[in-house]
Amino acid sequence: LPRRVRQANLAPQLRQEPPEPLGSGAEPLSAPVSEAPERSPDEARALFSAFQAGARRGREEEETDLAHHRTGDKED
Repeated sequence: LPRRVRQANLAPQLRQEPPEPLGSGAEPLSAPVSEAPERSPDEARALFSAFQAGARRGREEEETDLAHHRTGDKED
């Protein structure tokens, strides 16, 4: 099978330079940027509950919106 060549199909503007050796003083590319703080179970529950309520509200609004319902009858 053919071997994949990194960044071979990318536009030249999007290509990244190969990482410098670790001895050059530069940080490695795999260094973590900053991790998001971990949510407590209560915060996660509140966030998901808000998402569920919004989704439920959206479904209810869709059911009551008669503009998208068509009967197929033609009025002459």
